Amino acid sequence: MRLTITDNHFERRRGGERGPRRLGEVKFLGSDLPLVNASAGATYSYTTLPTFSGGTFYLDDPHPGYATAGDYGVGDLNDGVTHPNGSAPTTGPVNSIVGWGDPASIATDITFDLGDTFYVPEQIVLGSHLWAAFANGAPDSVTVRSSMDGSIFTDLTTATLGAPAGDGHWDLAVPIEGASAARFVQLSFDGGAVLTGNTPNKWMLDEITILASVPEPSRAMLLLLGVAGFALRRRR
Repeated sequence: MRLTITDNHFERRRGGERGPRRLGEVKFLGSDLPLVNASAGATYSYTTLPTFSGGTFYLDDPHPGYATAGDYGVGDLNDGVTHPNGSAPTTGPVNSIVGWGDPASIATDITFDLGDTFYVPEQIVLGSHLWAAFANGAPDSVTVRSSMDGSIFTDLTTATLGAPAGDGHWDLAVPIEGASAARFVQLSFDGGAVLTGNTPNKWMLDEITILASVPEPSRAMLLLLGVAGFALRRRR
């Protein structure tokens, strides 16, 4: 990491800026902080409700307002429950699966309100479920965005996911290079599925994990003190 100081704001002497160049403190946060599952217990919402072959068990658990797109509180995608391997989507804890597609391919944005500011995301893990008998696949493309206010989002990365090796639950990792401070994380799915020969595309999720870090209060205070010290030196 290189910091290039282009201006020290010292303009008292004739002939250019010749004053001393000083810094109060430089601190890098995020790389050595513990990671937490910032999505656990977070509120999230869909732009398009899950719809999969007309099966109501591919929606979230019934929350208030579940018949329209909107907030879902703690639903299937962050409850820590994944659908068991070797189990068809119609058996086991079927309310752990959320699905899109059929009779038409469906794209959707899923937006998480993490409830606080995090350095997000270090990594996102998509829990997907493949069942060949249903001709469904895992999502093949996702764009990750972050925001502080929930309205203006910045693209972080777009990942193309590979096809799972067989039926059952699969964890699909979406790595992120360079975390940013944010409260909201949005996952934009294009509606495609990695299972070839499937028209329309159908895809399922059973869990989303957003790994993020948050600075300790002492570190945040040191950062503020360093900024304040730098400002005082500039005024002198």
